[in-house]
Amino acid sequence: MLILIGALFLLQRFDPELGIGHLLHRYWPVLLIVWGAAKLIDHFAAGRSGEDRPPLLTGSEAVLLALLVMVLAGIAVLEWLPRVQPQWAAKADLFQNKADQMQSVPSMQLPPGSRLRAAIDYGSITVRGTSGNELRLSADVQASGSSETAAKSRLGGVQLAVDHSNGEYFIHVTGQNASDSSVRANLSLEVPSQTPVSVLTQNGDVQVSGATAGVTAQTGGGDLDIHDCEGDIAATAAAGDTHISNIKGNVTLNGRGDDVDINDVSGNATLAGSFMGTVVVRSVDGNTQYAETRTNLVLSKLSGRIEADADDLKITDVAGPVRVSTRDKDVEIDDVTGPLDVANTHGDIAVRFDHLPSQAVNIANGTGDVTLSLPSASNFQISAVAGSGEVDSDFEAAGLQLVNSESSGKLSGSVGSGGPHISITTSYGTIQLRKSSS
Repeated sequence: MLILIGALFLLQRFDPELGIGHLLHRYWPVLLIVWGAAKLIDHFAAGRSGEDRPPLLTGSEAVLLALLVMVLAGIAVLEWLPRVQPQWAAKADLFQNKADQMQSVPSMQLPPGSRLRAAIDYGSITVRGTSGNELRLSADVQASGSSETAAKSRLGGVQLAVDHSNGEYFIHVTGQNASDSSVRANLSLEVPSQTPVSVLTQNGDVQVSGATAGVTAQTGGGDLDIHDCEGDIAATAAAGDTHISNIKGNVTLNGRGDDVDINDVSGNATLAGSFMGTVVVRSVDGNTQYAETRTNLVLSKLSGRIEADADDLKITDVAGPVRVSTRDKDVEIDDVTGPLDVANTHGDIAVRFDHLPSQAVNIANGTGDVTLSLPSASNFQISAVAGSGEVDSDFEAAGLQLVNSESSGKLSGSVGSGGPHISITTSYGTIQLRKSSS
């Protein structure tokens, strides 16, 4: 085992592209065969010599086996990490020699009506909108190899290129391979702000600012940062964080990743995908839609914020209607002016109105408690039913009827005259009607 561990380190040192992790994934049963054969040899040798047969696994062999597994797992991670998190590739490339080079092309004038598209396999793309009609671009090209000579050889085959056809300027890098992370090109572009921009990197970050004619951005393994732009934004993420801010237009985000922060959008904001971190949406003038595995949300005129993670969903300050359907989350909603429709399962719901409600409120829960807080001067009509639970109310009025039994609790009737209709149900839980401090 010690010989095998040393040989693996030596092979990885002299040829990092050998792909030991891939070989292990495919041929790991061979290790069991070799181990079994060695134990059989020990077994028969002990029988011929009359010695006691050795145990299946000694303590020292167990330690060596654990060490071997850790070494192989470490090598596999070093090969896997650059493909899924390219921003960590430099930290993972412990055995690589590197070479880098700055490349650029002569600046060029873009005629009105031109479009720009940039696509690379590995590396980041930074786009900045500028005044005038001039396109300027450069690239920091990096290559790695088992030796300095190999790294420089790879670097020599990489070239920044611009193709022009039918009004579209296509920026790309020759000499890259989507299955090989040893060559990266970090593009930096200054683009006329009125030019529509489309950028794609399979593994890397994307940053766009100052564009005024719309942006399409996609990354297969990095962060997205789009800010201070006009026109519609269409973004697709596969990993990393997403930040989109100060957009005069509509925003659409699809895919998956970690944290999401979208704020100051003059149009609509639409999010669809699976995001493992915290999703925050703030200040959207139009409609906001958020769809993921467990949550569907639609609301209008968000002056406050939405904050969602794996366990909680919080909504504050909405002037228009709100419709939420979710499960396995605790829901908090504060200060909604328009109609409110909330459906949840396996989580608590807490709704608070800081001002007198004027629109209908419908809250349905499967398993969990419901708390509704209203100003003490509110007028409303209510129907609340708590299955396998009780109803508790701070409001007392002649028009209210409260009945709690062993199987359920019910509250029905009205407080004051007029006002919105409030419907609350929970199959398993309690319902609390509270007076807010406002």
